[in-house]
Amino acid sequence: MRISVFDPKATSLAFSNGRTKVVLLRFPLPCSERYRVPRGQYRQATRKMRTKLVIATLLIFGVVVLGHAYLRGYSPFTSQFVQTCDRAIKERLVAPSTYERISVDESRKTITFDEFFKDPIRRVSEAARKAIVQVERVSPVQYIALIDYQAQDRIGAIIRERATCTFNSLDGSDMPERTGFVQVDGEHNITWAARQPNAAALLSRLGR
Repeated sequence: MRISVFDPKATSLAFSNGRTKVVLLRFPLPCSERYRVPRGQYRQATRKMRTKLVIATLLIFGVVVLGHAYLRGYSPFTSQFVQTCDRAIKERLVAPSTYERISVDESRKTITFDEFFKDPIRRVSEAARKAIVQVERVSPVQYIALIDYQAQDRIGAIIRERATCTFNSLDGSDMPERTGFVQVDGEHNITWAARQPNAAALLSRLGR
């Protein structure tokens, strides 16, 4: 029996035994023929796949970075208030560059006008105070941040501390950008510095 293949791309084989009987068997197209994709479509599909891989990689990287930052206490969504508190705490440290926030618990509460005006930088005359109270339609708000942090002390040892940072807002719509507006552990830095043995140096640094 003889088998003849006339075309590599043929879809049948002819079987002959040299006589009059001929049998034809059909078979599927080769894989290369069945799955052949036009070059333009192939390139477009390849670009889409690469784009999806890039997006997936960036998403995974972003999740890892954000998770690491959150665990270290540096949320990517840290408020302006907490950022200002960080800087205010650093101003009191021997080695500010070693400051590292471990965690923060941020909150806010409504306070009375009497509590608002107890803040040294909010003190005004009685007449101005009455005018403010009459104009304002909402109660003042106090922002509070409980910050756990670590830093080096004078001998280079790592110490852990907790600071309470507060800011009194007249209507809750403003955020402090300068460290002089917040209080750390009940005092503004200018008042705290005046009580230190090296007050002159500290006050000079705060005035920069």
